[in-house]
Amino acid sequence: MAMKLLALSSAALGVGVAVAMLTGCGGSQRPIGAPGAMPLSRAISSHADRSRSWMLPEATKVDLVYVTGGCGGTCVVSYPDGKMVGHLDVGYGLNAGVCADSQGNVYISNNSESHDSEVVEYAHAGTTSIATFDLPGGAAAGCSVDSTTGNLAVMFEGSGYDVAIFTTPSQAPQLYLAPVDGFSCAYDPSGNLFVGGLADGTNAALAELPKGASEFGQLTINKAIEGAGQVQWYGKYLSYSSTFGGAPFIYRLKIAGTSADVVKTTRLSKPPKFLWYPWIYQGKILVPYDRHGTSARALGIWDYPKGRFVDKFTGFGAASLHSVTISVANASPTR
Repeated sequence: MAMKLLALSSAALGVGVAVAMLTGCGGSQRPIGAPGAMPLSRAISSHADRSRSWMLPEATKVDLVYVTGGCGGTCVVSYPDGKMVGHLDVGYGLNAGVCADSQGNVYISNNSESHDSEVVEYAHAGTTSIATFDLPGGAAAGCSVDSTTGNLAVMFEGSGYDVAIFTTPSQAPQLYLAPVDGFSCAYDPSGNLFVGGLADGTNAALAELPKGASEFGQLTINKAIEGAGQVQWYGKYLSYSSTFGGAPFIYRLKIAGTSADVVKTTRLSKPPKFLWYPWIYQGKILVPYDRHGTSARALGIWDYPKGRFVDKFTGFGAASLHSVTISVANASPTR
């Protein structure tokens, strides 16, 4: 599959916060970098020796950024302050994905060399898993939660399949084969599932599983998108990230039938050389990136869709960050 290729050539993020979160939540928040925020680098140094999952008490009251590939698993950072407030000992492996639902529950892909992959669910700011979704294969990657049903879709590498959709943790998933090889998937507000990846060469491709359908169909994109990264439904459009050519772009696509038309392209200012899988939230895009190599060690923040650089969170050490999502504080877990 192309997941290993994507790890070397493209960018994307944990996928799948439900519609209420994607379109923004009400209420005010302090600007990024506001006075009183604890620098992430200082926060990490005070907790670097903790190998087990932990969470500071104040984490329950704030929005949280979950970043896989850091802190020996998944780093948990307050948003927009950028304070390290916790760590989960899951989220291992190349391309480990992460997503959240409208109740603030977080789903983290966990890979192992000794057994099939799984997705582990946590409540907002929780350190003990509340559910485990076992996959019939390895390389668990991006995920997304259907806001209309609560179903969880996961990208993985299986025998003849690469998409698993769970209705409950205890039941075996429905398995599908997408006509594109990729990392990420995203539900739209109507329950249609989109998968981004490569069909051939280096240009991005897109497939859709309409709600109630038994198989995926490939969509026609009206403009070449080099590389294939994160797909995310944001507002009325599907966003699609790319990093080829040394200039990271975020494309906004309008979906109509079997067509996907690029209606706007965002180029990030102060562009990093390499970015992984970003996440859009309340007019900002959070991007794991590196200005020199391919191991993302910082989390940059840009205005979206303008692309103006705003701030960055650093101090992750030798981590290679992969995917990011946000869990909203004012939501209550369903389980």
